[in-house]
Amino acid sequence: MVHDAHLLKITDVNLQLQNHHIYTIRNINNYSIEEFKSRLSYEFWDSIFGYNGKIDIDILFNLFLNNYVRIFYTSFPSNKIIERSNDNSWLTRGIRLSWRHKRCLYLLSRDSGGVILKNYYMQYRKTLTSVIKEAKKYMYNNQIINSTNKMKTTWSIIKAETNRLKRPITTTINNYQKSPEAFNKNCLSVTENIFQDVRCTNKQGHNIYKNPNYYVLNLFHKPFPSIMFKNTSPKKNEKIISSLKIKESSGFDEVSTKILKISAPFISSPLRCMCNKSVLSGTFPTGLKYAVVKSY
Repeated sequence: MVHDAHLLKITDVNLQLQNHHIYTIRNINNYSIEEFKSRLSYEFWDSIFGYNGKIDIDILFNLFLNNYVRIFYTSFPSNKIIERSNDNSWLTRGIRLSWRHKRCLYLLSRDSGGVILKNYYMQYRKTLTSVIKEAKKYMYNNQIINSTNKMKTTWSIIKAETNRLKRPITTTINNYQKSPEAFNKNCLSVTENIFQDVRCTNKQGHNIYKNPNYYVLNLFHKPFPSIMFKNTSPKKNEKIISSLKIKESSGFDEVSTKILKISAPFISSPLRCMCNKSVLSGTFPTGLKYAVVKSY
């Protein structure tokens, strides 16, 4: 019996320290890659090739994924990284001294109550604010000019500035079960709505509805050829994997295309077994239908 465990991690962003970013990375280097390949070479995939029960592609895929991810997590352990954003290069010695001087002026104007001193403090604060803005502008311009990816650097600066403002969340979801149902209902009704909107004009010029099959029968005058599915092979699977672009992004299993290309010679055979049984049973693994949606 196969049991699948799902881990849900909820991070309270309000508890994270300001200007501190906590994330996890995996130690991927030449040594860990060779260790990963060595462990895959000793995997015989008995749970895939020795499965004699009724064809259930979901069970086969889960068995494969569990073994593969276990080796992946063991070979590439994760480390928690706390990144402290040190973007205070604009904070020069002169600005620090001006801050201290502004603080002293504030205390003097508050205690004395003089109008002249208070006006001088307001003018000094306004001037210091303008100096700080120009200093930040100069720093950000240098970062963009010296960057190899100016668009990415620009968006990083925008995110760094806008994240400092704590804005209230105005969107509230009260029922988390009805939201997916409404989304699915909308997607499933798109085709039907299009069919309802399709119209044709008869000889009298009146708009009448036609059955969607009417358009299909009049569009194709020859019978469709029979579709013959051919079994795939390990060599063909390796060719498909090698054609993928190398990217660091990954799905819920944290496996990127870079790691997939490295492990292609070791997983092409179990993939061949699963692909052929998937075509034979006419089902697609449910685990490959999941998507990771991130909001920025």
